[in-house]
Amino acid sequence: MEFIMRLKKTTKCKACFKENMDRIGRIYLPISLLSEVNISDKLIVQLAPDKKDFPPGGYTARFVYDKETVKKIRFAEDIEEKGELGLIYINKNILENMGLQDEVAVRIVPPGKDGSAAATR
Repeated sequence: MEFIMRLKKTTKCKACFKENMDRIGRIYLPISLLSEVNISDKLIVQLAPDKKDFPPGGYTARFVYDKETVKKIRFAEDIEEKGELGLIYINKNILENMGLQDEVAVRIVPPGKDGSAAATR
């Protein structure tokens, strides 16, 4: 499953991206990661049960259950990952639809590039 997120604001260290329908909470990425994976004002977030489900490219990490809010579940990046993303909030309905509970794989890529969400459908 994939979601388009748009740049909301930047600071000198991080950029904040927001998904219009609020199915994924705001994502804060280091500016250095944006240039590394060639992201400007829009990105694609892909969710899957395992990192092996993604083609190579972009930033990929495994996340584990951290805590629950009223509408979303917070996942923390696994201790064995790079830690660039840290936390991600995902709507409970999305997780239920995908059949996921305790862990999820996340991939962040620029839109429309080779190997990104547009090419993997």
